Amino acid sequence: MKSNSTGEQKLDPPLSPPLKEGKRGVNPFTSPGYVVDKKIIEILGRYIDIINEYKSKINIVGKLDYSDIYNKLLVPSIIATQLIDKKCLLDVGSGAGICGITIKLVRNSISIVLCERNNKKIAFLHEVVNKLSIKNVKIIPCGLEDISTKDLDCVEELLIRGIKLVNIYGLLMKKFPRGTDIIYFGSKNDLAGQGCDLIDSIPIPGYEDRRDPLFVFHLKLN
Repeated sequence: MKSNSTGEQKLDPPLSPPLKEGKRGVNPFTSPGYVVDKKIIEILGRYIDIINEYKSKINIVGKLDYSDIYNKLLVPSIIATQLIDKKCLLDVGSGAGICGITIKLVRNSISIVLCERNNKKIAFLHEVVNKLSIKNVKIIPCGLEDISTKDLDCVEELLIRGIKLVNIYGLLMKKFPRGTDIIYFGSKNDLAGQGCDLIDSIPIPGYEDRRDPLFVFHLKLN
């Protein structure tokens, strides 16, 4: 453990993907034996520092501390990179960018479109992108229902986290063709009756003992 300037306890630098074969779904920040990319470790830490700086000003991650931001927010997004094979992703309802920004930092070769309607969160996303000098990130200041066809031209895959699939499925069917790939964070109950084909899934560590465990799902819109 390390302490920052405010005395808050920080985790030792996390270990980052690629994950070893047969280790899918484990916590890459705490499990031994993974390939360590020091640049990824450093930039993820800087990202969390920016979150900590702003969380008292706007509600982006609630009252989560440094450790919780690592384990509850970033870990599932890092695990999701194991299911991503597309080059341009749309993060639906980006918020603080926990999904889209984290995945972009780990997989620098992809392009990310961040879709967010809240002005304070939009300003925060711009701050993160500028401070971390992240390239190939486009921030769209609106909700998914208002996003233009032009802004969706490059999109090959959707990231959906923190939004129930049942609340957005009809809109997805209007905006995207059948067969569109989706990375969805949620439970198996969320998929019931939603007409998506399940391609693959990875359990999210720390939630295995819940009555309704959480997963990262690779789906196809159908």
